[in-house]
Amino acid sequence: KRKALIYNFISQLTAVLGGAIGFLIPSESFKTLMLPIAAGGFMYIAASDLVPELHKEPRLSKAILAFSFFLIGVVLMLAIKVAFAK
Repeated sequence: KRKALIYNFISQLTAVLGGAIGFLIPSESFKTLMLPIAAGGFMYIAASDLVPELHKEPRLSKAILAFSFFLIGVVLMLAIKVAFAK
């Protein structure tokens, strides 16, 4: 149990360290590079949680509806990016 807490603490420190590095590096090109990586990570987390649950869903219509809302979210993010692009 103690070992798990130590590993969890260390992994959380990497998140804080990454946030500090991102904040302290003033380079716009670095932020432009890191934003899609972070977005992809969040999309992976969402999809990896969603897809296994959809496989367990006995009703196909409900699974299709849930996946459709996921896709709508992805399309909305893309639309916001295009709308506010410089």
